[in-house]
Amino acid sequence: MNISEWQKTKKYMLPYDGGASQIHLLSIPKGNIQRILSIISSSVNKPVISLISNEPLSENISLIEEIMDKVFLEKFNYGQSTISASIFDIANITFELWAEDTKVTFDLEVWFWADQFFTENDSLNLNRFNELLKILKSIVNELECKCILTPCEASDPLEDLQKGYGVEIKLKSA
Repeated sequence: MNISEWQKTKKYMLPYDGGASQIHLLSIPKGNIQRILSIISSSVNKPVISLISNEPLSENISLIEEIMDKVFLEKFNYGQSTISASIFDIANITFELWAEDTKVTFDLEVWFWADQFFTENDSLNLNRFNELLKILKSIVNELECKCILTPCEASDPLEDLQKGYGVEIKLKSA
């Protein structure tokens, strides 16, 4: 993302108002789950799973330990699964996979908090945001899916985008 695009985009994240910003990757084919989990596990610090197939875990499980277990991976195909981690050694980041039984795709929501993620230095903020986009670009790869940034919790990112309550990010050029 260049500085001009950043100036338009950052208003959806700043100033910090206590809520998390969300980036939604919509309609990812389920056959990509293992690849995506591998990207997440290698791109962030200490990723742990706290919820899988709508079931809270009694204790968090390291994502790194579980990504090769085919039986365990199958559980990501149903319901909501949550992976929590940190990025830049200072900021919390959460990845939520939403997979409906009847669909061949899933959505990925990435949550981050502006007060942890950004500083007073606009140039550093752009660099950090570009680092996050680089991870998301790796996830999307050549897949056709929408990437939408919304402030706080969105009910339906496509609806919010139409209402001007978000912005679509083109990851192919990120």
